[in-house]
Amino acid sequence: GIYSAMSEDNTASFGNVLVGKNHKNILEPYAVPLTGEKQFEKSKDVVLGAKIFNDFIDRMDPKFLVRGIHVQSLDIFPPNNRVGFIKVKADVVDRESKKFVPGIALLRGGAVGILVILQTVEDGEEHALLTVQPRGPASIHAFPEIPAGMLDGSDNFIGAAANELKQETSIAISESELIDMTKIAYGDDVMNTYRGVFPSAGGCDEFIQLFLYRKKVRHKTIESLRNKLTGVLEEGEVITLKIVPLRELWRSAPDMKVLSALCLYENLLATGQIPTDITQN
Repeated sequence: GIYSAMSEDNTASFGNVLVGKNHKNILEPYAVPLTGEKQFEKSKDVVLGAKIFNDFIDRMDPKFLVRGIHVQSLDIFPPNNRVGFIKVKADVVDRESKKFVPGIALLRGGAVGILVILQTVEDGEEHALLTVQPRGPASIHAFPEIPAGMLDGSDNFIGAAANELKQETSIAISESELIDMTKIAYGDDVMNTYRGVFPSAGGCDEFIQLFLYRKKVRHKTIESLRNKLTGVLEEGEVITLKIVPLRELWRSAPDMKVLSALCLYENLLATGQIPTDITQN
C-alpha cells in the first residue's frame, strides 16, 4: 500500500484534536483521533503545542475529511530545544467523492528566502548574493542558494527575513528595506491558501515567503562580500558567500528558492509592481 506498515503494539492514543479551526465560517471544526508512536507518548504535549502541528490541522481545507492523524516522529533542535520537524500520517479522503488523498507529511512550517541584488555604482552591473553551505539531505557539500531560514514558530516573516540576512551575510538592514514578493503576487489575506511558494507539496507543508533586497553599492563592497565566511556556528552553519552576475543567476544554483525568487522578481518588475529604481547606500 501507499502507507508504511504500522504496528498497533507500538501505537499510543494522544486523544482528539480539532481540525479546521481556520475555516469555521465554512464548516464547523471537528474532532479527530490523534495517535502516535509509543516512544513519543511523553512528548504528546510538545506535539500538541507545536505551531507547525496546529497550523497543519487548523488550516486543513474543508474539502478534505480527516479521519485520523498518527505522529510518526518528532525532531527537537538544539540549542533551544525547539520543535524542528514532526512527521505525521493522516487518514484523509476527499469529502465529496470519499476518494483517498495521500496524507503522509513532514511538518516544518514556514520559512523565508531573500533575493539580494547589488548594483555597482561604477558601472551599473547587477550582482546576486548566494550563500554556499553543506546540505546533507541533498548530498551536496557546497550547495549554493539565496539567504534563507525557518520561522522557528514566529509569524513575523519580514523580521525573520531581516534577521536571516544579517546572520548569513552580515548585512544589517531595516525591515522597511525588504519587498515581500510573495505578498505582492498572491495577496496578504491571512486566509489566503497560497502563503508562499511550496517546494514539495506532495510530502511537506513547508511554504516560503520570498523577499527582495536591492542596493546600489561600490565595487569594494562587492569584493568585501566575495568568499566571506559567515553563519551561526552554534547552529552548525558554515557559510561562504558567493557573488554572481544577476544575468547568470538562473543557472548558478539548483535551489528552488533562487529560481522562484528570480521568476517573481522578473515578472513583478515587468508588470510594474515593484520599482525599477534601486536606492544607494
